[in-house]
Amino acid sequence: MDFTTALGRLLHDGGLRDAFRENSTALIDAWDLRDDERAAALALDADDLDFQAQVLIRKRFTQTANIIPRTCEELGGNAWPAFLAYARAYWPEHARKELKDAHDFCLFVKQNHPGALCMAEFNRVRFLLGARHFALHFPRHFTGRNRRRRSLQILFRTPGGTWREWIVRPGLGRRA
Repeated sequence: MDFTTALGRLLHDGGLRDAFRENSTALIDAWDLRDDERAAALALDADDLDFQAQVLIRKRFTQTANIIPRTCEELGGNAWPAFLAYARAYWPEHARKELKDAHDFCLFVKQNHPGALCMAEFNRVRFLLGARHFALHFPRHFTGRNRRRRSLQILFRTPGGTWREWIVRPGLGRRA
């Protein structure tokens, strides 16, 4: 392994950063770096690695929050800590990594903060990652006065690859 690959692994994997902090020599020895690269790797500061990793994770969080804003809004002050907990152990290698990150964070939210997940956003992300041309869902969606009501979500992909989404909400009128 070369130094650049080692550094990349350290920045992408919180568990490796923990192992580096605990015993950097053992970790670097296991990677069998050349002597000159070994010295450079051992000279890395664990706090600086954590700081740089958080900068990269913050960038990912910003991209994810743009894709699933309602979910992040529902998480409120827990959005960043939840994303940090999720991203510390996971770095997407998918061709469409921003969408894959949003998808996998939705799965994390669904498991750890289920009330915060906006199913319409999750449906959209799954649709965009998939190959289907049409999808129909009935998620609970915010319709007004911070109330969730069933909605009809229609997702459609054209032969040209563009996509459209429609959300049909029930009326908010008064009952007689």
